[in-house]
Amino acid sequence: MEETMEGDGVRSPWTEHGQRIMSAVLDKYSEYLTVTDTIFETLLKFSSSKPHVVLEQKMANTTTSTHIYPNPNRLSVGSEPITSKEMGTKFKSREAIMELLIPLGVEFGDEVSCRDINQAAFDLALSTASGLSKSRFETRGRSSTFHPDEVKLTGSGWLEAHLLYSITDAGLEVKSPSLPTDVNVGFGLGGMHYCKLLTPTRALEYLIIDSLVGTQP
Repeated sequence: MEETMEGDGVRSPWTEHGQRIMSAVLDKYSEYLTVTDTIFETLLKFSSSKPHVVLEQKMANTTTSTHIYPNPNRLSVGSEPITSKEMGTKFKSREAIMELLIPLGVEFGDEVSCRDINQAAFDLALSTASGLSKSRFETRGRSSTFHPDEVKLTGSGWLEAHLLYSITDAGLEVKSPSLPTDVNVGFGLGGMHYCKLLTPTRALEYLIIDSLVGTQP
Protein backbone atom coordinates (compact mmCIF):
# COMPACT_ATOMS: atom_id res chain seq x y z
CA MET A 1 0.00 0.00 0.00
CA GLU A 2 1.35 3.42 -0.87
CA GLU A 3 1.36 6.17 1.77
CA THR A 4 -0.32 8.44 -0.79
CA MET A 5 -3.52 6.33 -0.66
CA GLU A 6 -4.64 8.66 2.13
CA GLY A 7 -3.44 11.76 0.35
CA ASP A 8 -0.60 13.69 -1.21
CA GLY A 9 -1.52 17.04 0.29
CA VAL A 10 -3.83 17.85 -2.61
CA ARG A 11 -6.32 15.00 -2.86
CA SER A 12 -7.08 11.69 -1.16
CA PRO A 13 -7.54 8.64 -3.40
CA TRP A 14 -9.01 6.82 -0.39
CA THR A 15 -11.70 9.45 0.09
CA GLU A 16 -12.49 9.25 -3.63
CA HIS A 17 -12.82 5.47 -3.32
CA GLY A 18 -14.86 5.93 -0.14
CA GLN A 19 -17.34 8.13 -2.03
CA ARG A 20 -17.83 5.33 -4.54
CA ILE A 21 -18.49 2.92 -1.69
CA MET A 22 -20.88 5.39 -0.05
CA SER A 23 -22.79 6.03 -3.28
CA ALA A 24 -23.42 2.28 -3.74
CA VAL A 25 -23.48 2.68 -7.53
CA LEU A 26 -23.19 -0.83 -8.95
CA ASP A 27 -19.84 -1.55 -10.61
CA LYS A 28 -21.32 -1.90 -14.08
CA TYR A 29 -22.48 1.74 -13.88
CA SER A 30 -19.27 3.15 -12.39
CA GLU A 31 -18.62 5.38 -15.41
CA TYR A 32 -21.66 7.45 -14.46
CA LEU A 33 -19.88 8.71 -11.32
CA THR A 34 -16.76 10.86 -11.11
CA VAL A 35 -15.16 11.88 -7.82
CA THR A 36 -12.59 14.61 -7.16
CA ASP A 37 -11.32 15.16 -3.64
CA THR A 38 -9.66 18.14 -1.99
CA ILE A 39 -7.51 17.90 1.14
CA PHE A 40 -7.83 20.76 3.60
CA GLU A 41 -4.75 21.01 5.80
CA THR A 42 -6.40 23.11 8.50
CA LEU A 43 -9.47 22.11 10.46
CA LEU A 44 -10.89 25.62 10.01
CA LYS A 45 -10.92 25.38 6.22
CA PHE A 46 -12.19 21.80 6.35
CA SER A 47 -15.05 22.75 8.66
CA SER A 48 -16.39 25.30 6.17
CA SER A 49 -16.04 23.05 3.11
CA LYS A 50 -18.95 21.14 1.59
CA PRO A 51 -19.14 18.30 -0.92
CA HIS A 52 -21.16 18.83 -4.10
CA VAL A 53 -22.64 16.78 -6.91
CA VAL A 54 -23.91 18.02 -10.27
CA LEU A 55 -25.17 16.17 -13.32
CA GLU A 56 -23.14 17.00 -16.42
CA GLN A 57 -23.19 15.05 -19.68
CA LYS A 58 -25.01 12.16 -17.97
CA MET A 59 -22.39 11.89 -15.21
CA ALA A 60 -22.69 12.71 -11.54
CA ASN A 61 -19.59 14.82 -10.98
CA THR A 62 -18.92 14.72 -7.26
CA THR A 63 -16.48 16.67 -5.10
CA THR A 64 -15.47 15.58 -1.60
CA SER A 65 -13.47 17.07 1.28
CA THR A 66 -10.78 15.51 3.47
CA HIS A 67 -8.82 16.46 6.56
CA ILE A 68 -6.15 14.04 7.77
CA TYR A 69 -5.57 14.36 11.49
CA PRO A 70 -1.81 14.34 12.13
CA ASN A 71 -0.34 11.83 14.55
CA PRO A 72 1.84 13.49 17.21
CA ASN A 73 3.77 10.21 17.48
CA ARG A 74 4.68 10.03 13.78
CA LEU A 75 8.40 10.54 14.51
CA SER A 76 8.40 8.30 17.56
CA VAL A 77 10.69 5.30 17.92
CA GLY A 78 8.68 3.88 20.81
CA SER A 79 5.74 1.51 20.98
CA GLU A 80 3.02 4.00 20.00
CA PRO A 81 1.49 3.82 16.48
CA ILE A 82 3.18 6.22 14.06
CA THR A 83 0.61 6.41 11.25
CA SER A 84 -2.31 8.83 11.15
CA LYS A 85 -5.29 7.15 12.77
CA GLU A 86 -8.12 9.26 11.52
CA MET A 87 -9.35 11.20 8.52
CA GLY A 88 -12.37 13.45 8.38
CA THR A 89 -14.30 12.99 5.14
CA LYS A 90 -17.30 14.77 3.68
CA PHE A 91 -19.23 12.73 1.11
CA LYS A 92 -22.41 13.24 -0.83
CA SER A 93 -25.02 10.74 0.29
CA ARG A 94 -26.25 7.75 -1.65
CA GLU A 95 -29.69 9.37 -1.88
CA ALA A 96 -28.29 12.59 -3.38
CA ILE A 97 -26.56 10.65 -6.13
CA MET A 98 -29.58 8.42 -6.66
CA GLU A 99 -31.72 11.49 -7.37
CA LEU A 100 -29.48 12.32 -10.32
CA LEU A 101 -28.69 8.88 -11.71
CA ILE A 102 -31.81 6.74 -11.25
CA PRO A 103 -33.58 8.64 -14.08
CA LEU A 104 -30.68 7.51 -16.31
CA GLY A 105 -31.27 3.86 -15.43
CA VAL A 106 -28.34 3.53 -13.04
CA GLU A 107 -28.78 0.84 -10.39
CA PHE A 108 -27.65 1.01 -6.78
CA GLY A 109 -26.75 -1.41 -4.02
CA ASP A 110 -27.86 -1.33 -0.41
CA GLU A 111 -27.35 1.65 1.87
CA VAL A 112 -23.81 2.03 3.16
CA SER A 113 -22.37 3.55 6.35
CA CYS A 114 -18.98 4.81 7.50
CA ARG A 115 -18.54 1.42 9.14
CA ASP A 116 -18.44 -0.22 5.71
CA ILE A 117 -15.65 2.08 4.57
CA ASN A 118 -13.64 1.29 7.71
CA GLN A 119 -14.04 -2.40 6.94
CA ALA A 120 -12.89 -1.71 3.38
CA ALA A 121 -9.75 0.00 4.72
CA PHE A 122 -8.96 -3.10 6.77
CA ASP A 123 -9.65 -5.37 3.80
CA LEU A 124 -7.30 -3.24 1.67
CA ALA A 125 -4.59 -3.52 4.31
CA LEU A 126 -4.99 -7.29 4.42
CA SER A 127 -4.88 -7.59 0.64
CA THR A 128 -1.71 -5.49 0.30
CA ALA A 129 0.24 -6.92 3.25
CA SER A 130 3.16 -9.20 2.50
CA GLY A 131 2.58 -12.93 2.52
CA LEU A 132 4.48 -13.28 5.80
CA SER A 133 2.56 -10.47 7.50
CA LYS A 134 -0.74 -11.88 6.32
CA SER A 135 0.17 -15.36 7.57
CA ARG A 136 1.22 -14.01 10.98
CA PHE A 137 -2.01 -12.06 11.33
CA GLU A 138 -4.20 -14.96 10.28
CA THR A 139 -2.54 -17.35 12.73
CA ARG A 140 -1.74 -15.05 15.68
CA GLY A 141 -3.33 -11.66 15.18
CA ARG A 142 -6.09 -10.36 17.41
CA SER A 143 -9.35 -9.71 15.60
CA SER A 144 -10.98 -6.39 14.72
CA THR A 145 -14.54 -5.25 15.41
CA PHE A 146 -16.21 -2.46 13.45
CA HIS A 147 -19.14 -1.06 15.39
CA PRO A 148 -22.17 0.72 13.90
CA ASP A 149 -21.70 4.44 13.40
CA GLU A 150 -22.28 6.92 16.20
CA VAL A 151 -24.68 9.28 14.44
CA LYS A 152 -24.36 12.95 15.36
CA LEU A 153 -27.15 15.47 15.00
CA THR A 154 -25.17 18.62 14.26
CA GLY A 155 -22.13 19.61 12.23
CA SER A 156 -20.34 20.93 15.30
CA GLY A 157 -21.06 17.73 17.19
CA TRP A 158 -19.58 15.68 14.35
CA LEU A 159 -16.57 17.94 13.91
CA GLU A 160 -15.67 17.74 17.60
CA ALA A 161 -16.07 13.95 17.76
CA HIS A 162 -13.26 11.55 16.96
CA LEU A 163 -12.92 8.04 15.66
CA LEU A 164 -13.00 5.40 18.38
CA TYR A 165 -9.82 3.38 17.93
CA SER A 166 -9.25 1.12 20.91
CA ILE A 167 -6.92 -1.86 21.26
CA THR A 168 -7.93 -4.29 23.99
CA ASP A 169 -6.90 -7.82 24.94
CA ALA A 170 -9.61 -9.04 22.55
CA GLY A 171 -8.39 -6.95 19.62
CA LEU A 172 -9.19 -3.73 17.81
CA GLU A 173 -12.46 -1.83 18.17
CA VAL A 174 -13.41 0.92 15.71
CA LYS A 175 -16.44 3.22 15.62
CA SER A 176 -17.03 6.23 13.39
CA PRO A 177 -18.87 9.41 14.26
CA SER A 178 -21.13 10.16 11.28
CA LEU A 179 -23.46 12.90 10.13
CA PRO A 180 -25.98 11.92 7.43
CA THR A 181 -28.53 14.49 6.26
CA ASP A 182 -31.75 14.02 4.33
CA VAL A 183 -31.77 15.30 0.76
CA ASN A 184 -34.61 17.68 1.64
CA VAL A 185 -32.68 19.59 4.31
CA GLY A 186 -32.28 23.21 3.24
CA PHE A 187 -29.52 25.83 3.33
CA GLY A 188 -27.22 23.69 1.17
CA LEU A 189 -26.90 21.06 3.89
CA GLY A 190 -29.03 18.29 2.36
CA GLY A 191 -27.76 15.02 0.95
CA MET A 192 -24.54 14.87 2.95
CA HIS A 193 -22.83 11.96 4.66
CA TYR A 194 -19.87 12.90 6.83
CA CYS A 195 -17.52 10.32 8.37
CA LYS A 196 -14.50 10.15 10.63
CA LEU A 197 -12.67 7.21 9.10
CA LEU A 198 -9.90 4.77 9.93
CA THR A 199 -6.95 5.37 7.61
CA PRO A 200 -5.71 2.45 5.48
CA THR A 201 -2.14 2.90 6.74
CA ARG A 202 -3.24 2.67 10.39
CA ALA A 203 -5.20 -0.48 9.51
CA LEU A 204 -2.01 -1.92 7.99
CA GLU A 205 0.06 -0.91 11.03
CA TYR A 206 -2.41 -2.70 13.29
CA LEU A 207 -2.37 -5.78 11.12
CA ILE A 208 1.42 -6.19 10.96
CA ILE A 209 2.40 -4.86 14.41
CA ASP A 210 -0.22 -4.08 17.04
CA SER A 211 -2.43 -7.13 16.46
CA LEU A 212 0.55 -9.37 17.31
CA VAL A 213 1.62 -7.65 20.54
CA GLY A 214 1.44 -10.10 23.44
CA THR A 215 0.83 -13.13 21.23
CA GLN A 216 3.12 -16.13 20.96
CA PRO A 217 5.04 -16.91 17.73
